[in-house]
Amino acid sequence: MFRLGSIYFNGNGVEKNTVLGLQYLDHAAKSGNKYAKITMAGIYSNGDNEFYDMNKAIRLYKDCAENENEPDTFSMYRLGAIYLKGKGVEKDIELGLHYLNNAIDGGNSFAKITLADFYADSTHDMYDIAKAIQLYKDCAE
Repeated sequence: MFRLGSIYFNGNGVEKNTVLGLQYLDHAAKSGNKYAKITMAGIYSNGDNEFYDMNKAIRLYKDCAENENEPDTFSMYRLGAIYLKGKGVEKDIELGLHYLNNAIDGGNSFAKITLADFYADSTHDMYDIAKAIQLYKDCAE
């Protein structure tokens, strides 16, 4: 179902049908497919499409990030970025840092870059260029 959903949603080799694609993805997600959940969360968090719904995106990302058997660091990274920037939700720096640090602990380099960018931004009280530089160096290694 996940692959069918991706094929129809993106129009890969078939006529693009986003509604049908999303139905297949939803079916796969409800069956527990992590990749379908992450794909749907990406669709819902994209403000450039008709399916934008940040609440649904956050719910799906949380479901993957907080999975007891297999916590997903990409979902942690996405949640961290969403809360840190206040994208479609009220900004919550503490929660954003929580998710980013958990993603980093799990080896997610995207989270490390996002956190470095946060510390390199001098427009807030948590500006710390030394931390930013160290995180950037860690990513380069």
